[in-house]
Amino acid sequence: MKILRLQGDILFTVCFMSVFLSCDVLQLDRSDKDRTGLSPRFFHLISPVNGATEVSVTPTFSWEPALDPEGDRIMYTLTVIPAHGGSTSVTTVQGTSYTMLNQLLPGTTYYWRVIAEDTKKNTRNSPFYSFTTVAGGGAGGTGGGTGGGTGGPSFQTVPNITITGVRKGTILHNPSVPNYLVYVYIDSALNVYSRTSTDGGNTWSAPLPIAGLSNARDLTAVMSGNGNAMALILDSATDDTCVEARVMAATLPYGQSFWDVPEERMGVTFGLRRLPSSVHLNGNEYLLGWGFDVDGFGGQNDTKAATIYWDGSSILSQDDVGISNLTDDPVYCQQVAFDILSNSPCYLYFNNQEGEVEGGDMYLVVGSYPPVDWSTAINVRVVNRGNYQRPSQGFLFGGNGGDFILIYALETGPKASPTGNTLYLRRASSLFAIENATDILLEPFLRIPQDAGSRYRTVYAVQDAAGHIHVVWQDSGNAIKWVRIDSNTYTIGTVYTVAPNNYLDSVSVGQNILYVSTVSDLSPSNTGTIVKVTF
Repeated sequence: MKILRLQGDILFTVCFMSVFLSCDVLQLDRSDKDRTGLSPRFFHLISPVNGATEVSVTPTFSWEPALDPEGDRIMYTLTVIPAHGGSTSVTTVQGTSYTMLNQLLPGTTYYWRVIAEDTKKNTRNSPFYSFTTVAGGGAGGTGGGTGGGTGGPSFQTVPNITITGVRKGTILHNPSVPNYLVYVYIDSALNVYSRTSTDGGNTWSAPLPIAGLSNARDLTAVMSGNGNAMALILDSATDDTCVEARVMAATLPYGQSFWDVPEERMGVTFGLRRLPSSVHLNGNEYLLGWGFDVDGFGGQNDTKAATIYWDGSSILSQDDVGISNLTDDPVYCQQVAFDILSNSPCYLYFNNQEGEVEGGDMYLVVGSYPPVDWSTAINVRVVNRGNYQRPSQGFLFGGNGGDFILIYALETGPKASPTGNTLYLRRASSLFAIENATDILLEPFLRIPQDAGSRYRTVYAVQDAAGHIHVVWQDSGNAIKWVRIDSNTYTIGTVYTVAPNNYLDSVSVGQNILYVSTVSDLSPSNTGTIVKVTF
């Protein structure tokens, strides 16, 4: 499906397409000057019920009316999406039911949702529901690509590393140091430890503390090709919002049995610290970053970001990221990235200063390298959303084929009680073209982050040594899923379940191995494990 954006006051027009054909969908420009009034009220989908089976290949969809607080006329957009690839069906409806004119594929799982829109262009999205059509009658659903290697990937729980009481952890490995693994984690008492393995995870060291830290809330960590590891830790926070946290950097030299004394990178001043992240640049060089609110929780127009440039042995610089538009809510997106096409460091952040009601957009800051420099950075909007729509958890990559890939989540509904979370992929030939690129659905039922003020994410995306992209996420049923995207052809591979009934903790990828760390739940007595995926 291809989406076109039109400027100005244009009537919302959409065409219906069967699941066997594709067509263009014209989407009105949702600029802030056109958004006035209140969005339609929440409504529920009625039929097919969520998870329904044996559904007709020409089903009738029905939903509750979405009442408008100001009495505006409501139009509905019905979207039906095959779960495992294929063409999407979209149509506009004036009433609250619609019967498919073209047959769906038999024995196939679909997702469906409805968007209500008033005459002032305010929208309200329903959640996605799933259903499976009745089997029989010929071909099944279309495939979504191929898996990693011949016979598909293998999954193995790493032995002897089950840990009780994991608040947040990061698994590290580097193909340049075979069989060497480091797991850095914050325990339920808010202390920081690491465990190492030199035989590929068969045996592990005893927990090794990072001295001088307490009340740690969140962390990110990296391992260079020389085996040195660095952890960036939000420490000494007063609560889970990371108010008045210190930002500490600690190094574990390869083969050493203790961490070097942590170095303070941002002291205890009033304000929040949020979402530490990291990305590989070139060779042994890495970029680590974090977002922060200058005036603390509830402060207005005060979000900033900073990065550390590390060469595998020492910190070369610490820099303020050039966020040009003052913004808030750093909890939704703060993520460093690296564009291999232009050799540029990037920073993704959430911006809610353009008039949306409990919504916002996603922006990208592009710096220069080497060395890392944000002084001449440019800001590019990559996702433009409306009221009660918050693009979050963004990851940017440059593909071997010359295009850019953006992975992002879209949280919808009120901030205090979100109603949905969806995972999308966008692909474009330039950074400036990402904003108008088509959204490709990866997961309609993405887990809504809990403890969003601190450590918990539901998506990670990384790029392996061959340039291919691995996306790992946690769905609403707490299944951890993984898909590999070919960076040459941009083919989206088969979606695999890595671990059922678990919470996502971290990922690390090398040549042909992906490590995924998980926790059983978010309680202080949970257990953490690591899954090794060979592809």
